[in-house]
Formats: sequence, C-alpha cells, structure tokens
Amino acid sequence: MEPLAGLSWQERFEWWIGGGRLPDGTHPRGWNSLLGMLVPSLASALRSGEPALSTAEKERYLRAVGDLYSYLEDHDLIEADDLLNRRLQLALMIGESGISLPGSGCEPDDAIQRVIAILTPERIDESVRLSPGWKTLSTPEIARLHRVRQLVRVAVGLRDHLSDPEVSALVSRWEPLDQVLP
Repeated sequence: MEPLAGLSWQERFEWWIGGGRLPDGTHPRGWNSLLGMLVPSLASALRSGEPALSTAEKERYLRAVGDLYSYLEDHDLIEADDLLNRRLQLALMIGESGISLPGSGCEPDDAIQRVIAILTPERIDESVRLSPGWKTLSTPEIARLHRVRQLVRVAVGLRDHLSDPEVSALVSRWEPLDQVLP
C-alpha cells in the first residue's frame, strides 16, 4: 500500500486499470484500504466537479470501480453485504453523474434488481409488521430490520435514476419504512 499512498487518486486508478493488484494473500483490510484510496476520491470529484473530468474519464473510472468490485467478488475478498452496499453506492454515483455504462451491471436499474431480490414482498410485510415494536426484538431481528432500512434508503436514492416507472413506484411504497425501522 505504501507505493500507492504517494500517488494521486487518478494515478491509483491508472495503476488498477493497468493491471496493478495487491499481492496474493493480502488481508481483506488491505483491499478495503485500496477501496478507501479510490472510491471516496472519485465520489468527491464527481460531486464537486473538481478536478473537471471529461465524460470519458468519468466512464473509465466508474467502470474501473465496477471491475474492482467484480474482482473482489470473484476472489471472495470482501463480505457479500459489504460488496452489495458498495455496488449500490456505485450505482448511485453513476446515476447522479448522468453517465451511462450499459453492460457494466453497475447501472441504477441493475442495482435496484439486487435490492428487489432481497426486499421481497414477504420481507417488506414482515418489516412493516415488526416495525412498531422493534425495540423489544432480539438483536439479530433488529439487525435484520436495520439492514432492510439501509436497503430502502439506497433504493430511495436510486429512484430518480430508474428507467422503469413501476419499479420507481415500488420503491416509493417502501419509503415510509425508513422512518419506522431501526
């Protein structure tokens, strides 16, 4: 990680895009450190517009993040829930940036399908049913409800970037859960 620490975030992306990899056997914390060197800087640049990035640069860096997540998934280097959260945040960055990355699997429409696979109608119904008395539930049950709330929040953030009005309407029906879940 030391050689990367002295590089700008754009140089770090070029290192990754050029085939740079952490050594085999690197602890997952090392991969999380790499993510911390790349993703927040890109997100900040996309939000602030500083430095000014061309559309091609935005596409290149956003696609590189998606490729990094796929690498981490393929090599089982990050927990599934953490990876899902990161993929959802990437989809939100893509949606907010106005960039389209067809075929990347990182688009808001792709991400929301991952959420829908988890937030099944049964899980939503259970969350609605348990929400009034969530403080009396066991710790694992509270954690499950908290996870639902996290996913609802991200889905609501993605809503304005979705192409299917029916899916947008579904997300809108979930929104009240954000106020009642732990």
